[in-house]
Amino acid sequence: MTQRKNPRLLVLACDGLDPDVILHNLHRLPFIRSLCQGGGHGVVESAVHSCDIWTTHYTGLPPEKHGVQFSRLALAKQPADLSAVKTDLFLWDWLNRHGLTVGFVEPLHAYPAPRVQGFFVSGSPRPSLAQTDRAVWPPALKPLIDREYMASLPKPPSLKDLGVDKPFNELTDAELLKLLDGYFADAPALLRPHLNWYLDLVERLWTEVPCDVLWVYFMETDVLGHFLFNADPPEVLVQVYAEMDRGFARLAQRTGAEAVLLLSDHGMTPIARLLTQPQSTPLMRNLAEEYRVAGTRLLRPDLAVVQGYNRGLCTGTHRDRAFYAVRSPRVRSGVRADVHFHDLFGLLLRVLGLPVPPGRRAYRG
Repeated sequence: MTQRKNPRLLVLACDGLDPDVILHNLHRLPFIRSLCQGGGHGVVESAVHSCDIWTTHYTGLPPEKHGVQFSRLALAKQPADLSAVKTDLFLWDWLNRHGLTVGFVEPLHAYPAPRVQGFFVSGSPRPSLAQTDRAVWPPALKPLIDREYMASLPKPPSLKDLGVDKPFNELTDAELLKLLDGYFADAPALLRPHLNWYLDLVERLWTEVPCDVLWVYFMETDVLGHFLFNADPPEVLVQVYAEMDRGFARLAQRTGAEAVLLLSDHGMTPIARLLTQPQSTPLMRNLAEEYRVAGTRLLRPDLAVVQGYNRGLCTGTHRDRAFYAVRSPRVRSGVRADVHFHDLFGLLLRVLGLPVPPGRRAYRG
């Protein structure tokens, strides 16, 4: 294997990054704007369950073939199990086979860490690093990780944090509207030190084990997006995107990557849209029904709320549209090309100038 000083490709794998929020606010996102203007970008027709989508990106196979969708509900609170994925190879296997070293940091649903040429830090769901020696490859890198990524994410305030003693279902609409006025508005300020820590960690790992393809997973826009659709437009969420944009720019600059691919698994939308607007796909209709059953409160045509994880006031949810942008010597500048999420495995290989494995879908855009 030939080690390179700079990666051939930096993959910014960002969960829940929404195309509308990006495209309506490109003037406030200079790094993402530079990717769009200097290469290709577009909306991704996708699904709504993250583990299904990311596993398609890792395998080049649709969920009905790799099988993760069939285990999602049963294993919701269990560690991921890569051995249960129905595939003959993963993306990292194919890259290694073609002489490229890899570095994966916190990829969702990718535990235990495979033995790759390069390095691998498994993402959620997995045991804490204190409980397992199977989340990091090679094991010698484990001491470089000084805290858990998921535990470091900014958390929305719970009712108890807000000084509320009544249960969620006993609060009046007026009380909920008052609580949601400016709810979690300090998210951007909380995000910045977390991102600085995480990017420092990525740089430590990459400095210790340089690689040709560096894949870094970010869950911030998903977690915060669930709790920041309490205003229209969602100004605080746009500020979160601006913080992420600065982080992406820093990582691209520090690594000096030859090419950069930004991709998300799904987008985010106000829960209210699920309840007040017709949904065009079975996935989104099913999601709307899940929120109705969960006791979601519709406070205004543009605002609905339910108690989410961490007991926070959840106002946003997933939608089946994602985003990608790629800047590479192999991609013409200023190209808009909307794609399907099954295409992104092939697109990544095209950026690297590699063939697509047998049985996978080549990108022809």
